[in-house]
Amino acid sequence: MIINQLKDKDGSGEIIFNDDEIKIINDNKKILLSAESLKHCTNLFVSLAIECNKNFTEKNARLQSNFGENIETKEPQGNL
Repeated sequence: MIINQLKDKDGSGEIIFNDDEIKIINDNKKILLSAESLKHCTNLFVSLAIECNKNFTEKNARLQSNFGENIETKEPQGNL
């Protein structure tokens, strides 16, 4: 799994899954992360959040989220 911030700096980002991860997601509809993998993800998400918050619109900056909430995703419109 690769986590990137998009280069247009609108505050969006992308998560890229490799073929094995895609198979796991297709078969199980989820992916489980070990403690070590989750720590890497949280490190990157915190860094990404700090950078993205500089570029979010006021509306997006005020959004709040809860565990278990379904987060809408979109089809990719290209890569970095």
